[in-house]
Amino acid sequence: NWFKSIDTFSDIGENIIANLINSMDDLFFNKDEFVIKQGETGKSMFVIYSGEVEILIGGKAIALLGSGNIFGERSVLISEPREASVRTTQDSRIFCLEQEVLFMCFKENIELAKKLLAALFKELESHR
Repeated sequence: NWFKSIDTFSDIGENIIANLINSMDDLFFNKDEFVIKQGETGKSMFVIYSGEVEILIGGKAIALLGSGNIFGERSVLISEPREASVRTTQDSRIFCLEQEVLFMCFKENIELAKKLLAALFKELESHR
């Protein structure tokens, strides 16, 4: 299972993974399309299946993410506006997970919540 190869989802039970997969929207973005824009309200997070995106703050690229990377979790977890824009650098297939589904999964599996919070804290520390 591809999702089990992603660190955030590696210790999650098969039934939770199945619920996540069934609840995700499977989206396709062409090169140079914005997935999210800085400052907008975020109610979903994203998992890159294929392709690549760049993270932009104030229009300046600060990072590239590829297959297996997650983005958008910060806004979902702490209900703040998007801190950055995300734009594809090539055609990309990206899964989208809505906040309410994610929170239901947290109730069933605390490990998923812990891993996403750990990723968020790691990201916040890198900005210090």
